[in-house]
Amino acid sequence: MAENYLTGKVTDLTKVSAGYGSFENLDSEIIHNIYVKGVVKEGGILGDAKQANGYYTLRNGTEGVLVRYDDPTVMLHRVEKQFAYGIKPRNTEQSFALDSLLNEEIKLVAIQGVAGTGKHF
Repeated sequence: MAENYLTGKVTDLTKVSAGYGSFENLDSEIIHNIYVKGVVKEGGILGDAKQANGYYTLRNGTEGVLVRYDDPTVMLHRVEKQFAYGIKPRNTEQSFALDSLLNEEIKLVAIQGVAGTGKHF
């Protein structure tokens, strides 16, 4: 039995995760703690928006930090730009994608979007 290859088209966007969220106007102490410690308790920062292995941008004016929410431990982990096999992330979405691909605790990663844009993580 064989099937023709079909390019992936999402017909119902309500069933697809936005990929990552952004939180503005957070207390600068929260952002500072994440930078210094690397891992902090979530403590209600994400409210109801949190999802297991969800990626978020936390900002306060010009300060910002990229984080991943770890559901079993209820912790926020700072996402740093990582280099792997000569690949360097060029934007937020690519940083999130590379972090998830290199994390051994994440067993399945689905990335959708136009190649090279990094617009749909």
